[in-house]
Amino acid sequence: MPMAKAAHKAEWSWDLVRQINESADLLEGLREFLKGLCYRYSPKMAGIWLKEEEGWREADWQGERNPELEGVVQGLLPRFSAADSEGAKLAVSLDEEGLLSAFPLRQRRTRFLLGTCLVLLSDQNPAEQAEMNRWVEHFSWLLALHIEREQERKRYLRQQASLNLLLGGSNILNNVANEAKLFSEAGEMAMGILNVDKGLFIVEDALDHDKIWFRGFGRLKDVDLSLDRVRVAQQKGRYCDFEGESLEGECRECPYFDMVCRKGLGEMPEDMLFTKYPLFSNGAVIGELRLLHQRNELDGLDKDTLNTFVLQISVALETLRHRSTLERLATHDPLTGLLNRTGLEERLEAECSRAARAQEQLLFIVLDLDHFKQVNDTLGHPAGDQLLIKIGSALAHHVRVHDLVARLGGDEFVVVFARWEESQVSYDRVRAWLAEVEASLPKLGIDLGLSAGVARFPENTDFRSLYQKADEALYQAKQQGRHRICGLERV
Repeated sequence: MPMAKAAHKAEWSWDLVRQINESADLLEGLREFLKGLCYRYSPKMAGIWLKEEEGWREADWQGERNPELEGVVQGLLPRFSAADSEGAKLAVSLDEEGLLSAFPLRQRRTRFLLGTCLVLLSDQNPAEQAEMNRWVEHFSWLLALHIEREQERKRYLRQQASLNLLLGGSNILNNVANEAKLFSEAGEMAMGILNVDKGLFIVEDALDHDKIWFRGFGRLKDVDLSLDRVRVAQQKGRYCDFEGESLEGECRECPYFDMVCRKGLGEMPEDMLFTKYPLFSNGAVIGELRLLHQRNELDGLDKDTLNTFVLQISVALETLRHRSTLERLATHDPLTGLLNRTGLEERLEAECSRAARAQEQLLFIVLDLDHFKQVNDTLGHPAGDQLLIKIGSALAHHVRVHDLVARLGGDEFVVVFARWEESQVSYDRVRAWLAEVEASLPKLGIDLGLSAGVARFPENTDFRSLYQKADEALYQAKQQGRHRICGLERV
């Protein structure tokens, strides 16, 4: 009975997660959570407050409400905000009323306080209080995520409004093809608009957050390199991080000064200063514009012009990264990072054209994981997803740089061996390759293996014919007992 009850609670919790995720807006999602909390634990009161620039704003209140309780809550919120720097959680006993507990809602990455959930539980049973605390804390990350998304949406709308006002000056930046071109154009604009002769854009890599790019302009135009933050910290004793405010400092205080600045300038005066201005993307600081100058050299710089220019760069960079993300999502499988069907068709078309001109062969292999359903049925779908990720990684690891690897869906993968040279040992080569991939699969107590169907180019000339031929061969492999290759004759 306890196990059945626990399973029911877990299923109910997942239903609540779904309801929150499917809510039309933030307030509706928060309201669904509070209703679920009240249904499960019957507190006297439960509410959520959002922390905004103007102060705390009530998002929703469920349960008992009276002036005395409202006064307690209003007195608790400033204390909670003041305790934020220490990461403290507050719980206040209201005598006969019960225990009023405050649960912080924070950004997962920065731990920045976004809001708080207050719950007044009248029955101070320690076991029930502890269970409720765990339950609310488990949901707090989801609530914080929804709050953060709403803030990002509003921030994005504000940025779009600003963009409409700045189209004249940002058309060039918003139409560049890549980040290198973006910062090259922005550097030229900086020298003309800001009347400076040297500076750097220092930006976090879009995919690897430990890598930072340095792109110079003016007298630092030769600087175009990336450094690993960990390596910089090991060499200089300081981690290279970005701050969310404009600051002025001495160049010799930079942990990467001699690695980067001297590359473009050689010897510099000891009193050379820098002023940095943060670059934002999705509300996070992902880089900065650094202007190098002598003391008082920037005193005449128009702050509004500078702020507008920095905003243009931030918006252009965010737009470029969003576009790159969307382009990648259109052609890549989100689970494994491999090509999806659309990406494979595009790449295969180009590869077939190249192979036809070079009079080369391609080997098109459709792979299917044997007994994959048992993994999902016995270990659960998360374990199945992890297995698919490992298979995709293993396939990508065991091919050459010019070969193609894709996941078409489910447990179906495709590998295209480009520049294939047919020989009497072709079957043995593919079988040995497949055995290497299978050897890298985790041991899950299930008879895992790979079945494969093979087709050739130029006998089959496009994706449709190659896939149809290979899929028919894969069906034969399954019918013959799995864990085998069909469509490639064994000589």
